[in-house]
Amino acid sequence: MKKEDKTSVKSKAGGLRSPTLEKSEGRPKSVIANPDASDSLPQVLLDSTSLICAVWDESGRLTDCNLEMLRALKAKNKTDVMKPFFDFSPEYQYDGMLSKEKGMQFIELALKTGFYSFEWEYLSAENERILTETSLVRVKWNDGYHLLAYSRNLRELRKVKEQENMAEERMAMMLNRIENYAAIHDAHARDPVGA
Repeated sequence: MKKEDKTSVKSKAGGLRSPTLEKSEGRPKSVIANPDASDSLPQVLLDSTSLICAVWDESGRLTDCNLEMLRALKAKNKTDVMKPFFDFSPEYQYDGMLSKEKGMQFIELALKTGFYSFEWEYLSAENERILTETSLVRVKWNDGYHLLAYSRNLRELRKVKEQENMAEERMAMMLNRIENYAAIHDAHARDPVGA
């Protein structure tokens, strides 16, 4: 990898130290966590997971996120994601409900019940829709509650499923052709003159 293909995230991601984004064809490819002694274990864990992770406070304000969220949303830094968080969602979710209204409803529900899981659609800085399966988990932290949000990108999962379906369809077509050939060949073998 060329030296200019690596971008330090320390200055861009709002105080993160050491982690580096590997780039491939101009896009971050993977996150490599290179923690130093000043990094906290929770931050290192968040930054090394392939899940989109975020922390919300009791008032429904996004307070932190991991590097995967920045990569998926194609955001330059944490500040870009935190202040206008719902700008990284389409105006309406897939069911026709306003994203901001639905998001706040889910946050309130998770704070009340302790857990809530749902599908959520993000919108990257390049207007690319990202469908996720998101779970909100309430945790007690510093004399209050926070929500940990974990989102799994369903695009890759659906792409793999589509590829599996296509392979199964091809296999079924091949088996059908083999059966047809065998039937024709068997009929011809029983009556070679009648053809």
